[in-house]
Amino acid sequence: YNSGKIKSYYQTNYYHLELGYMKDPREKNQTKISANGRSGSFSFGKINNVINLRFGVGRKKYLSEKEKRKGLAVGYTYQLGPSVAFIKPYYLNTFTVQDNQTITVDAERYNEEMPERFTDLSVISGKASFFKGFDEMSIRAGLQGKLGAHFAMGAFDKSVKAFETGFMFDLFASRLPIMIPSET
Repeated sequence: YNSGKIKSYYQTNYYHLELGYMKDPREKNQTKISANGRSGSFSFGKINNVINLRFGVGRKKYLSEKEKRKGLAVGYTYQLGPSVAFIKPYYLNTFTVQDNQTITVDAERYNEEMPERFTDLSVISGKASFFKGFDEMSIRAGLQGKLGAHFAMGAFDKSVKAFETGFMFDLFASRLPIMIPSET
């Protein structure tokens, strides 16, 4: 969500609110078909979901005007502000065979004392409900920012047509634990 105030034809100051979902580049979804024929997908090695709430104050500045006919205005935009990461444990449905007959399925989160249980494909049947673990969330504060190029088309159109491209960053004091820590 953006809300701004036009200072002049060339400059707009704005406030920004964004809700996002952070992923690790190593994160890959896998599908597994269980003994009862149901399939379940999960992210192998994932230990937490990270939901990010970003607030920001920014400025959009145009470097050129639009032509009256098929015009294109070129400018840049930047923004900076706080970021809040909500870290929610990732649960997997795992099953246990008891007495060679009874199978119990439990939602299980990563346990550092028994990491092999979370990485054993023979006991994983899929991911648990996304809503499992909301009562165990932790919060981390950080800083976020964006820098981009802005292209606005059409001087007299009834709707705004614009394209923005650029870079964004989220900076936290320590790593956000999304995947099982690796040796590298």
